[in-house]
Amino acid sequence: METSGILKLLNVRDSESKLVVDLSVHYFAQSVGIAIFFTVCSSQFLNYYEIESLPYLFIGAGFAQLITARIYTYFERSRNLNKMMPRVVGLLIILAFGAFVSGYVFEFSYHYIIGYLLFYVIYLLNSLEFWGVSAISFDVRQSKRLFGVISMGDIPAKLLGYMVVPLFVAIFPINYLYLLAIIAFLASYLSLKKLLKHTKLHTEHDYRTVT
Repeated sequence: METSGILKLLNVRDSESKLVVDLSVHYFAQSVGIAIFFTVCSSQFLNYYEIESLPYLFIGAGFAQLITARIYTYFERSRNLNKMMPRVVGLLIILAFGAFVSGYVFEFSYHYIIGYLLFYVIYLLNSLEFWGVSAISFDVRQSKRLFGVISMGDIPAKLLGYMVVPLFVAIFPINYLYLLAIIAFLASYLSLKKLLKHTKLHTEHDYRTVT
């Protein structure tokens, strides 16, 4: 079945197809990167720390996400979203690279804590950026019809990410697998730039109309 036929089956109109495909590719790439990053950082953490320490880590992650959300909200309402959103995805690349480098720069166990905390920051930024772009790109009726379509690749993407790790970890040190996450985030960045070439995001959009 051709791509256009699949999109029609999913109730995607011709005028929406390019945007839906670009958003789906963007989300798929990010989900692969998220899955790889999570597998690496959690494996490293649990290899060094006892599982009883996880509740304390989750508390720290909650504070990290709260601070990240506050900062994101400030910039979201005061910046040009067409410039801000690619920078958010670029930040995912920088944070993933920071997790990779810290494994060689910092020779102490806190590296594994930092990596795990960075995962929760990256996961939050991923959700805020993607659903923010999606909410602004469609009106209320389109959102109800299309959000399920553009997000349905999340599970296959995460399965791919989880399956890739055991294959590469047999060849490379586990810390090198952060580079795979970086590649996935880079693909997500490029797909977002392509999307923004034909879609303009408007800061003055009222988010309450799409909730």
